[in-house]
Amino acid sequence: MSRESSTSVERIEPAQTPPLELALHVSRYRFASRLVEGKIVLDAGCGVGYGSRELRLGPAGSYVGVDRSPEAIRAAQREYAAPDRFFLRGDVTALPFADGHFEAVLSFEVIEHLREVHRYLAELRRVLRSTGACVISTPNRRWLSADITAPDNPYHVREYDVGEFRELVGAHFPEVQLVGQHEGARAGVVRRAERSYGLFLERMGLRRLRHLVPIGLRAWIHSLVVDLMSRSGGVRPVTIESRDFDFTTDRVEDARILLAICRAP
Repeated sequence: MSRESSTSVERIEPAQTPPLELALHVSRYRFASRLVEGKIVLDAGCGVGYGSRELRLGPAGSYVGVDRSPEAIRAAQREYAAPDRFFLRGDVTALPFADGHFEAVLSFEVIEHLREVHRYLAELRRVLRSTGACVISTPNRRWLSADITAPDNPYHVREYDVGEFRELVGAHFPEVQLVGQHEGARAGVVRRAERSYGLFLERMGLRRLRHLVPIGLRAWIHSLVVDLMSRSGGVRPVTIESRDFDFTTDRVEDARILLAICRAP
């Protein structure tokens, strides 16, 4: 995932991302892997390409990752390019591919960063074959608004709840199945530790002073505190992985992440 304006970028860098957040993102690709095996796949908004290695393409499959960030694409080409995996710079609202070129389309954590959402969704549908599936994800606004320790994300143009997301995606795809990504028991231990630490900062009035602390030191303190609190619950954060997240069609309203599996036959 990478999104950029003229002055800023939000991007998942595997080597610099806490295990809980990295597993949250990686697990989405593993969930989608069952839908893309043996297919020609587009990853619209691929970031540095870490998700490509999580997909089981099979001998007949191939992958194309597109991102608007030249730095992300260079990193993807350097780390993940392979004979069946290609990366190129492009705009997800104006994809450089023919109609119906892909058998599967993935686009994770992109829609909340865009102003031209209808143009983006129209492009995803245009390049998808009528027999294919498109999987789109976004954070659940209900989950974000319920957590006072989660700061506003300056990179998000708009966040969506279940109804808004379903209506928006349904305007472009006639068949939409919503799936919720939930944290399992072990991931929940780490998330509660993070939330407790965030509440402590809020109550002590320290969060508003965080800009005075170098980001490296701030990250180290955060990691140390969360690690100690999580260990008291029997979990080491570094051991969190994809299987610590569940994907279900029930309790979607309570999910941290919303996924739409879309088809346009």
